[in-house]
Amino acid sequence: MQAVLSKCRRIATTALLMALPLAGHGQSGGSAAPPEVKKTVDAFLGRWTLTGTYTESNSKNPSHLTVTIQCESALLGVAVICRMTSDDTGGGHIEVASIIGYSPDEQRIHLMEASSSGSYHEHRGRWIGDVIQFDLLSKSEAGKQIVEDFSIGFPSPGTMRVKSVEETAEGRSTMDIMGRKESNAK
Repeated sequence: MQAVLSKCRRIATTALLMALPLAGHGQSGGSAAPPEVKKTVDAFLGRWTLTGTYTESNSKNPSHLTVTIQCESALLGVAVICRMTSDDTGGGHIEVASIIGYSPDEQRIHLMEASSSGSYHEHRGRWIGDVIQFDLLSKSEAGKQIVEDFSIGFPSPGTMRVKSVEETAEGRSTMDIMGRKESNAK
């Protein structure tokens, strides 16, 4: 009897999981998504390699970064999930996971991020031409108060530029990286 109940639970769970995507479709009411949804998803899709510099507030010499980003379509195509890995010339390594999408209700782009360094936060911004300019973000990391000015631009098809300036009581840290999408990537 226990085996039969277990099998019934598995069948019911499988049926529920298969029905969830269909339930999500019905929520849209059949209305077409605004073009910013597609613009946001399409901008990030694919595998990217970016290079550039990161300068800590207490350092005069920048570290050279190589960043790899892999973004895939998510949530029935209305967002992307991106995984980023980064290595610097000083031997540092970090991993970041983000979900990025455009909210038609708020007319804002949301970038929710968690990193291996213990940072968890959300950026909110708007498209200004080919750049997503995020609002200034006040956050706390490792007990320090930080204000971040952050943007992601797409100056030409297949090119991404990420700029960040973080202000703390100790000074200013900057990151400026740029690169291309792999040609065989979506």
